[in-house]
Amino acid sequence: NLNTNTSKHFVVRDKSNHPAQINKIIEDLNKTIWLLTSKGLMKFDGSKVQHSKIELLDNLHIYSAIPNDSASYILTTNKGMFRWNVSTNECFKLNDFKSLVMGKHLDHIWIESEFDVRVLSQDGTETTKVFRKDSNDSTQFPQVQIKCFYTDTNGLLWIGTWGHGLILFDSTSQRFRTFSESDGLPNSVIYGIVEDGAGNLWLSTNKGICVFDPKSKTVIRNFDQKDGLQGNEFNTNAYFKSPSGHFYFGGVNGLTYFKPMDAIQIKSTIPKSVLTGFFVNQSRVDLLNDGTVINQYGDQNIVLDWDERNFGFEVAGLGFNYPGRIKLKYRLDDFDKKWNFIEDVTRISYTNVPPGKYTLRVLSSNSFGDWEEQGLTVHIKVNGPIWSSPFFIAPVVLTLLLIITIFYYLRVSHLKKRALYLETIVNDRTREIQIKNEEIATQNEEILAQNEELSTQSDSLAAQNQELTVIRTSLENEVKERTRSLQDSNNKLIDQNAQLEQFSFITAHNLRGPLARIKGLIQLLPTNDSIEMNLLEKSVQNLDDVISDLGTIINIRHDVDRVTESVSLKSIMVQTIQALEGDIKKKNAFIDLSQFNDQLIKGIKPYLLSIFYNLLHNALKYSSNTRQPTVRVYTRKTSDGIIVSFEDNGIGIDMRYAEGKVFKLYQRFHANIEGKGFGLFLIKTQVEAMGGQIRISSELNKGTIFTIVFNTAK
Repeated sequence: NLNTNTSKHFVVRDKSNHPAQINKIIEDLNKTIWLLTSKGLMKFDGSKVQHSKIELLDNLHIYSAIPNDSASYILTTNKGMFRWNVSTNECFKLNDFKSLVMGKHLDHIWIESEFDVRVLSQDGTETTKVFRKDSNDSTQFPQVQIKCFYTDTNGLLWIGTWGHGLILFDSTSQRFRTFSESDGLPNSVIYGIVEDGAGNLWLSTNKGICVFDPKSKTVIRNFDQKDGLQGNEFNTNAYFKSPSGHFYFGGVNGLTYFKPMDAIQIKSTIPKSVLTGFFVNQSRVDLLNDGTVINQYGDQNIVLDWDERNFGFEVAGLGFNYPGRIKLKYRLDDFDKKWNFIEDVTRISYTNVPPGKYTLRVLSSNSFGDWEEQGLTVHIKVNGPIWSSPFFIAPVVLTLLLIITIFYYLRVSHLKKRALYLETIVNDRTREIQIKNEEIATQNEEILAQNEELSTQSDSLAAQNQELTVIRTSLENEVKERTRSLQDSNNKLIDQNAQLEQFSFITAHNLRGPLARIKGLIQLLPTNDSIEMNLLEKSVQNLDDVISDLGTIINIRHDVDRVTESVSLKSIMVQTIQALEGDIKKKNAFIDLSQFNDQLIKGIKPYLLSIFYNLLHNALKYSSNTRQPTVRVYTRKTSDGIIVSFEDNGIGIDMRYAEGKVFKLYQRFHANIEGKGFGLFLIKTQVEAMGGQIRISSELNKGTIFTIVFNTAK
C-alpha cells in the first residue's frame, strides 16, 4: 500500500504445497488478477491465492501471456503454447514452441527459440516468418536472448535484449536496427519497455533507467541510483504502467515508482570541457619548445617535433550537478575513426602519431546525457623527421645522380677493356680447338676398333641374359608359392578370430543365465546388512556390468560393416541437448553453440548419438563446483575431414598420469566421482568403427577438449 507504506506477503504454492515462482501478473476484463507461475495458472482475489481448475495447465511452467481477443489469452509454457478462454475456462494446445517471451505486432505473435525468432499467425497455429539468429546479417535477428517485446503507439516493434541493447524492427524493409551504448544507452541489457504520454520509451537496464525518443532515435535522459532509483540493476518482467500514469520498475534492491513527466522535467547544467594537463613522452609539459604556453580553457595550437609524437592530454568536465557522473568523449580528427567514451579515467594518450595536422575534440555531458555543443578543441601539428623534409631530400637525390653518372662512365670504360681481353682469349682458344680436333680424329679410329671388340662381347652378354631369364622364371614361381602359403595362413587367422569372437559372444550370453539365477537367489536370502552379503551383491553386480560391457563391445565390432547414412550433426546436437536438458538445468550449465556449424557426414546415427551424449554428459558430470559449467561445442571442415570439438571448463585430467590410458577399458581418474571407466572406451570404439579418430587435451582444474575427426573421403 503506497499510501500507508505497508506491505503484505502472500505465499504462492502448488497443489502439493511446493513453492511456486511468479513469472507474470495479468488482469482480465473482469478485473480478475491471474498469476502465471512455475506451477501452473493461479487466481488472486486480493486476500488469497487459488489454483485454476484447468488440469491441462497444472504444474506447467507458464512464462508469458498476451490477449488473443476479448475473452481469451495465448500462453507460452515449457510444454508449448496454449489458448485459454477466460469466460468458458477452456484450454487447448496450439503448438510445441517453448518461448520465454512473447509479443504482438500487426496482429501477429512474436516468439523466440534458441536458434531463431518466429512470427506466428494471430491464433498461434501457423508460422508465417522465421528470422534465424545471425549477427552478421541485418535481415536476420542478432545472436542474443530477448527479454521483452513492445509495440509503441505508432505501430513500431521494439525488442529489449540481454546484452545487445534495444532493437527496432522495420516492417517495410524487414530489417533490424540496433541501439547500444555507443548510441547513448547506459547499458546493453534491456529488461522492460514502457511508453509515456509523450511517446518516449522508458527502458529498465543494468545501469539505471534510460529515456529514449523513438522519433529522433536518440537518448533523452539517463537516471541511476544517485537520482533516487532503488539501485542500478533491474529485473526481468518487473515493469508496469498504471492507469493513473505512474511507472513501476522492480529491481534487485526494491521497487521504484514515479510519474514520468515529473522525472523528465528535472534540469541539469551541461559541464564545460577543459584541458588540465598535457604530456609528451609520459612527462607533463606546461611550456613547449617554441615557447607556447598550455592554455587550460581556450582553444590551443600545439606544434610537436618528430621525437614528440607520443603525447597525451588530461581533460575534465567542469559542472556543479553531480560532478562524479560527468561523462566525456573525444576524437582526434584524421586519426580516430569514431568517438571514444571515458568516465573514470580522464587521461587521453596517443603513440607513434604520423606527421601531419590533427584536431582533438573533447565534449562533456551531464548526468542526463546532454552533451555540450562546442567543447574543447586542440589543434596539433606533428612535424616529420629531418630526412623527410625537401631540404634534406634534394641534396641526397643530387648526390645519388652524380654517383650513378660516375659509376656509368667507369662501367663503360671497364667493359671496353674487357671486350679487348676476351677477343684475345677467343683467338687463343680457337687455335687450341683446332689442335684438339686433330686429336679427336685419331681417337675416333681407336674407338672403331673398340666397337668391333664390344660387338663380340655383346654376343656373350646375350647368352648370359638367357640364363638370367630362366632364373627369373624360377623366382616368380617361388614367389607365387609363397603368396599362396601366406593366403592360407591369413584365412586361418580370420577363422581363429571369428571363433574367438563367437567364444566371447557365447561366454557373455551363457553367463547371463547363471548370473541372473545367482542374483535371484541373493534376493531370496534373508535380508540383513552383513558385510559378506553386501560384498557378494556388489561382486555379482560388477560381474553383470562387465558382461554387459563385453556384449556392447562385441556388438560394435560386429557392426563394423554396417551400412552408413548421411547424418546432420546439428540434429544430433539438438537431440543430445534435449536428452540432457534436466542435467543442464540442474548444473546451471551454459552450452555455447555459437561456432557450431551444421555438417553432413557419412556415419551410423545411433553411434553419433551415443558419442555426443557421453561427451556432453561427462562435461556436466566432471564440472567444477567453483565456476559456472560452460561447454563449447564447435565444428570446422578441413582437408583432413570434418572436426567436432567438445571443450569444457571442468576439473580436467592430470595427463602426466593419464597419458596413454584415457581410452583404455575401466580406467578412472577421479576417485571421488562415481563411474566405471567404460564411457571413453565406448566412444573411441564407436568413432573408430565409423573410420574416425578421437584425441584429448586436458589440464587439471582448467578443463578438457575432446576432438573428433571424421574422414569425409569414407
